[in-house]
Amino acid sequence: MKSLVKVFSVLVVFTFFGLTMGSLVSAEEGIKVGIVLPTTGSLAKFGEIERDAFLMAQEEINAAGGINGKKLDLLIEDTTGRPEVGRSVVEKLITKDKVVMVGGGYSSSVTYAAAGVCQQNRIPFLVNTGSADKITTSGWDYIFRLNPPVSKYASAIESLLSEVIKPKTVAILYENSLFGTKGAKSFSKLDEAATRQTIPAIFFSQINLL
Repeated sequence: MKSLVKVFSVLVVFTFFGLTMGSLVSAEEGIKVGIVLPTTGSLAKFGEIERDAFLMAQEEINAAGGINGKKLDLLIEDTTGRPEVGRSVVEKLITKDKVVMVGGGYSSSVTYAAAGVCQQNRIPFLVNTGSADKITTSGWDYIFRLNPPVSKYASAIESLLSEVIKPKTVAILYENSLFGTKGAKSFSKLDEAATRQTIPAIFFSQINLL
């Protein structure tokens, strides 16, 4: 639970950024933060876990007095795991609900679409799961991440293979998506320096895991 509140404290920092930049919160209302996650569809189980984590953190923060005396109000929207829906719900959160920032973001393709909307509207977006490098390497100054990008995953896998498993042959099977293609390229580059045989990479249909 402490880790949840610590993560949410980062959200609070960016919320204050939104408050000082736009005066989007009146004295009477709470602080609105949009959260975008897949709570229906094939990725619902993952989205539900993260949704519950956000709600637990919200409860603890508000029980402790909120943010500078204001109640934290999380507006959670379902992306259904589809980029076009993710883009649409973020537009709603920004233009209709007037959130000061956006958090969440599970699959990379949906997160990238949502990030583009946030950048265009100059609303901070703190990504907690979407891992494709492109989300935070597109020159967007309103997009931030808590997790490492997928390109960093490769070094951990390479260390496991070279120091522990030590296989003679490696096959690369990856998801045909922003997340999968970048991860496969990063691993292939590291694997070129190894002395083992690498079977040509094979991709499968996109399922938007991260």
